[in-house]
Amino acid sequence: MKNNPLRDLLTRTATDRAFREEFIRDPAAVLRRAGIQVPEGKTIKVLENSDEQIYLVLPTNADDQPANWDRQERPAPGEKKDAGKLLMEWTEEGLVLKGRIDSETARALREQLDRVSGNLTLDFTDVAYMSSSGLSVLLATQNRLKTVGKELLLYNAAPPIRNVFALMNVDTLFQFVYPVDMEFLPWAVT
Repeated sequence: MKNNPLRDLLTRTATDRAFREEFIRDPAAVLRRAGIQVPEGKTIKVLENSDEQIYLVLPTNADDQPANWDRQERPAPGEKKDAGKLLMEWTEEGLVLKGRIDSETARALREQLDRVSGNLTLDFTDVAYMSSSGLSVLLATQNRLKTVGKELLLYNAAPPIRNVFALMNVDTLFQFVYPVDMEFLPWAVT
């Protein structure tokens, strides 16, 4: 079945209350963060059913959607997101992380990772700390990518970071790679 990023986003609104409220508030921003290109000059409105009023919206056929609404495999190199204690920068190789992944920065990390639909390398070289909140984000991303046959690689994770995975007994669910390993991965750019 062909991946439909809009359908995936709408499905998430049914299970994630905070995400649903954010989508209703600013749908264009949520669509862009999901990697869906919103055409210039288009207004996006979200209608929510209530007890008094029900909206029926006929969607376009998935095959007839504008080509510029396709999901990108990942954001463009050079794009940055500063989440306070965590700086994230997209490169040709993947996403470089610098700082701390904790309960305050995990949501911003998830927003960035939710924009990816292809293989991804996360560079942990400059990550000083990661809490269980960060681990939860990585587990969700790993599961999402795995269901579409893609891989998540954790690059250059220091022993204290790997210990978080081991303590939660999920280290075997992830693929940890180090500089020497990268030459053997056909899709990883070194």
